[in-house]
Amino acid sequence: MGNGIYEQLKGEIGELKAKNIMTRDILTIEGGALVYNALMRMMDRRVTSLLVEDDNEIIEGIVTRRDILCRALAKEIDPYTTKVNEIMSAPLKTVNDDSKVIDVVKLMEEYNIRRFPVVDGNGKFVGLVSNSDAFRAYGTHSRELKKPTETD
Repeated sequence: MGNGIYEQLKGEIGELKAKNIMTRDILTIEGGALVYNALMRMMDRRVTSLLVEDDNEIIEGIVTRRDILCRALAKEIDPYTTKVNEIMSAPLKTVNDDSKVIDVVKLMEEYNIRRFPVVDGNGKFVGLVSNSDAFRAYGTHSRELKKPTETD
């Protein structure tokens, strides 16, 4: 037996798709760019990740704030000489824009990944969905529902 409010919330969240909560502004960087440039781009744009393109502008991976901290800074690797494709996360795991948010969250848990690039039915990159996006959606829908009372 579930709480009626929780069951309602679960139903609403269960219907949300990645395309409903994803960030559509996809920022990229060339794999041959320096880690320093990735760091500066992330800081300037106030983002925590960049999709990494190869020489043919094909997405080959993702570089995250964590990649820069753990794979460069913590290992004392020089960000002025190290290329992004040396520390990026690859191969890239993606989700479809029609994927249910709950399924995306389960994949985040399974793979210990905080964000997934989103592709459409043709395999084109259309956005990025993060654990923060999912958290906001969960919180927004929770707030909209009536809080249970002691008599519920």
